Order: sequence, then structure tokens, then C-alpha cells
Amino acid sequence: MWIFFQKQFLLYTGKFNYADLGFFLLVGVVGGIIGIMFNTINMRILRWRKAHVTDKWRKIAEAMAISLITSILILGIPLFFSCQSGSVIENTCSDYNSEDSRCRSLVTFGRFTCPEGHYNPAESIISGLFHRNSEHWFPLGEVFLFLIVYYAMVLLACGIAVPAGLFIPLILIGAALGHGMGQAYNKVFGLSLDIGVYALLGSAGVLGGVTRMTMSVCLSPIVHLCVCVRTSHIHVTRQYMFPTSLTAILLEITNDIYYLMPIMIVVMVSKWIGDRFNSALYDSHVALKNMPYLEAKLPSWVPTYIAAHDIMNPSVISLPAICSLRVLLQVINDRSHQHSAFAVLEGPAVQPKELMKMNNKYTQRSGTFAGMVLRWHILILLYNKHYGTPEKLLKFTRKNILTQAQMTDRTWKQKMHVTLEELSVKEYELDMMYIDLSPYIYLSPITVSPHTPINIVYNIFRGLAMRHLVCLDENEKIAGVITCHELIESNLEEVVKRIHQLFDLSGDSNEMFEQRLRFLKNYDTFLLSSGNKWLNDVDHSFDNRIRHLSQDQNPPAEKVKTIKNDEYTLLPDAEEFD
Repeated sequence: MWIFFQKQFLLYTGKFNYADLGFFLLVGVVGGIIGIMFNTINMRILRWRKAHVTDKWRKIAEAMAISLITSILILGIPLFFSCQSGSVIENTCSDYNSEDSRCRSLVTFGRFTCPEGHYNPAESIISGLFHRNSEHWFPLGEVFLFLIVYYAMVLLACGIAVPAGLFIPLILIGAALGHGMGQAYNKVFGLSLDIGVYALLGSAGVLGGVTRMTMSVCLSPIVHLCVCVRTSHIHVTRQYMFPTSLTAILLEITNDIYYLMPIMIVVMVSKWIGDRFNSALYDSHVALKNMPYLEAKLPSWVPTYIAAHDIMNPSVISLPAICSLRVLLQVINDRSHQHSAFAVLEGPAVQPKELMKMNNKYTQRSGTFAGMVLRWHILILLYNKHYGTPEKLLKFTRKNILTQAQMTDRTWKQKMHVTLEELSVKEYELDMMYIDLSPYIYLSPITVSPHTPINIVYNIFRGLAMRHLVCLDENEKIAGVITCHELIESNLEEVVKRIHQLFDLSGDSNEMFEQRLRFLKNYDTFLLSSGNKWLNDVDHSFDNRIRHLSQDQNPPAEKVKTIKNDEYTLLPDAEEFD
């Protein structure tokens, strides 16, 4: 993109005043509306594509068809517009093919089928949208036609089976929008603000409306960045740190710090308008593909009384430390799940004869939690034939353990299943062969109690980029496992709805209140025993809990008094220690 701006934007010192700020707001509003329409239509196209374009040949055919249509439009549209003389460009040119500096502006434009000394506006519009003082270079009709056609092309192409991005296309759509609005604005009000500025602001508006790349404002106690925007009429100084994303990108591309504040205004307005109607494009794509993406913070609507045991999956597939080959193959080849790791349980030491008698019951909950083993590590052990009879396992030494290079072989990471033919093992040998998983267990996974509050679980899981979070009870046995799927908003909504229905259907209000208080007491007693430092005054905390949980119920006063006199302190709301 630097090629668009390196000659025109360096050290440019234009002028704008308070009257122009109204137009900047209008550009942001229109950019937000364009973004809303783009996201809505594109999501409908993607839903149709997901339902109908499923085979590989259909994806290839779709990409070829869209490429053909795009090529026809790019080559055909300039034929419908007349040529423009080079005299409308500031630097006149007597020889179209000359490389003289006086002709530099014209030779960069496409002549297409035009005679020498002329250029085709529709063919040259991409290379000229961001030029300064380019109001007369491109007629208003060509600009809006380019906007409509290119907008439709990007809508169709977004999501096809081609590795492509949206950033540059959205910049061009916004530039055409701003360029056209600038021309109309200058003609209606008789102004002469540079059209190149409008193109820049239009790009910011469309990018903000589609991607919703926000410009957040964070007050830092250590670092303060003083951003000064100075114009002939405006002086703004804010002692804030601006971690900019979209604004910073556009400023780095254009090197036009003078228009920092207008870009900020346009980006914020377009994002605010867009967020009122739908989600950002990339967020919508993530939701459509059912990707378990977690936001930076737990949604504020999730009640603070939700704990790990409310969301965990109690159906845990666990393996014994010494596992029979049949059990291991059953777990690996089970098509009902796609787990990438399995819990390993410790068990009592056994003799070879007893080891032969092990059955699937051992794989449930008969041992304490030892650690986790990855699926692809199990596959590596199988393909390296790291199994044998009980007598052979007893003779294993450190020399028989696979090396780190063998265990990090990523050839098997994408593989999910294994067959008997690949292992060269016969059916009757499955109950005679065993694998010792002990040397390959991850012994220090992060675990939580089933009573851990949801906000702590969420922060641990997302902050440490975890894939599995094991919940252990007081006996060091597995109570359940939490994955990313349990923490996504749709699943949390179901959990909250289920708990509310449980309370509402419990019958007598006193009984329901007793259930809630019993839950709170167990929950907060656990936190107190773990040395939690966020414990607060009992009356304040209790009132907060009653406000959240009792809803419209009126608990008996003696029950409240009894709870307040207990020798434990309730935890304050999550917002007090987030």
C-alpha cells in the first residue's frame, strides 16, 4: 500500500475546521452502514455456501467461476467510459510514453484503449483514488460504479476456497466511497477540501464498519502518551495511552499524522454504528464455523455463583498407567469423540498374572489422578511398537524409553486413529499386550476444585491458553474435565438456564432458599479454606449474594440471621477482584 501514498502524503499540511467535523461524522456513519450491509449479506452467502458448496470439486468450480466473472468485469467496465485528456492532471504531458518528471503523474495511469495523452478513468481509478487534488481526475459516475461493482465482487469472493484477505479490498471500497462523497460534498457546499483526504477517511470508515477494529483508550499508571492534534482551529491534548489498531495502521501507511483526529472520529463512529446491529465480520465467521473462541473477559451476564462443577464434563475417558492394547485401541479409535488428551490414573502395583485379568472397569474411576497423556504420543508409542507382554514390560529399563526426538515427531500429530493392520497385531494378541504409559505422562497439569468460581476458571483457562482443565475432588480423583467448548457463551447460556430452572422448579420457596444457601456455604467455605485473600465483610458479601440469588423470594428472617452468625465469610462479587 505504500506505493499509493509515498509521493502524496509525506509532510502534507492541509486544513480542516469545525464545519468539516460534521462531514467526518457522516463518513463514519455511512462507513458503519456499509459495514453492516457487508457483514449481513456475506454471512447469508457463507451459510448458503456451507450448506451447498461442500465437495472439493464444487469449491474449485466456484472459485473458477468467480475469478472468471471478476476478470470479465475488470476488462469490460472500462469499455463503457470515455477517455479523459491528460490536461486535467496537474502535470501536463506532451508525450504519453515519456519518462520525464513532468509526465510522471500521467504515465502511472492506465491508457487502456485510449489514444496517447489520454487515460481511462475506470481503468486507472485504483491507482488514483488516494492522490491529492484529484477531484477532476475521475467523474462521479465512474467512482460510484467502481464502488458498487467492487463491493459486489468482494462480497462474493469473501469465503471462497482461495487464500485471500479483506484488508486491501476494504481499503479500496472505502476510498471509492470517500472519494465520491467528497466530490458530492464539495459540489453541494461549494467547498474545496482535498478529495484524497475523503478517500483516506472513507477507507477508515469502511474498515471500522466491517472489521470493528477498535481504538481502545486505556489509562496507564506508568506510561502516558500525550497525543496532540494541532490544526489551525483545533488543539486537543489527552494524557492517555492509545493502543490503536486500525488508526495506527492507516497512519503508518499514509504517514499523515495531521489527520489523526479525523481518522479516530471516523473509526469510532463506524464501529459504534456497526455494533448496534451485528457483530464484526471475523467474529461472525468464527461463530459460523463453531470455533471455540473465548473473549478476553468472562461475559458480564454470567452469574457469579456458577462454579466449575456446573460446567465441567463429568464423562471423562481415563486410562490406567499400564493399559492393555485392546483398551487403548478402543479409546483411540472411538469415533464418538475427538479428544486430544486423556487422563491417566494411578493404580495399585500388580503382578503379571493379575495384569492379565484387567478389564475395562479399571479405565473408569478406580484410581487417583496421575496426569495427562496426549493422543499423538499414544500413536507414537503404538507405531514404535512400544508394547509387550507383562513379562516383557517388567524388563523395561531407561534404555527402552523412547527419546525426546521420537516423542516430538509431528508426523503423527494430525493422525487420529490406528488399525490392527498398521500395527501388525493379531486379534487374539490384544489382550496379551500392554503399554506402560508412566514414562510419558505429563505429571504437572493445572487442576482446580469443582467448587472453583467460574470467573477464576475462565481466567486460568484463557490466560494460560489451556486445552484441558481437570477438576479433582478432595480424594484426588477426577470429577470432570473443562475444555474450551464448556466455556463458550452458548454453553454458558445453557448452564445458567438449567440452574435457574432447577431453582424455579424446586417447589416450596423455603426449600429453594435452603438449597441456595447450602450451595453458597459450601462454595465460600472452600474458598476460605484455600486462603483466599479477597474475603470481605460478611454483611456486605451476604447482601450481594442474596441480591443475586434470592430474586423475588422472601426468605425467612431467622434463616438470614443464622447464616450471618456462621463463622465464615462470603466472597464478594467477581467484579471486586477481577
